[in-house]
Amino acid sequence: MMISAGITHLWPEIFRATRRELHRALANYHRIEASTTFPEGERMLALLGMRCEGHLKKFNHRGEDSSLWAITR
Repeated sequence: MMISAGITHLWPEIFRATRRELHRALANYHRIEASTTFPEGERMLALLGMRCEGHLKKFNHRGEDSSLWAITR
């Protein structure tokens, strides 16, 4: 999911829909994973109920550090 700065008035609606669908998906999947390279992404994943599982150095194709997140049922 990517969120643009130009649609800040839609962020609450996007967050609620994402949280709803994430928890609905847990009925079919035992574990859902995500990764992010920026602090705002970490905050969003934490608010969605995910837990940080670790940090990787130079993880992506641009050589950026990343944090790995997951939620399980």
